[in-house]
Amino acid sequence: ETEHVWYMDEKVVHEHEETGEQASIALVTTGILAAVSLWKDRKLIRILLLIGALASAALVSNAGLHGGKITHGNARIEAGR
Repeated sequence: ETEHVWYMDEKVVHEHEETGEQASIALVTTGILAAVSLWKDRKLIRILLLIGALASAALVSNAGLHGGKITHGNARIEAGR
């Protein structure tokens, strides 16, 4: 497991995992809405799909930001150099 590597901060890894789970839920929900929109072409579904897509993009970006904190600017890595 990566959580047991000397330079990993368990709190930062946990935050990254949590935000990744949130992004996954948003992506699956948006995918379901996209599938529904193939059969039901309603304005409300298209609006919800747009909102879901924007929320998914924001959540994936947030998960990536937290993932970058695992190594970039990590005090343990800086101290080990």
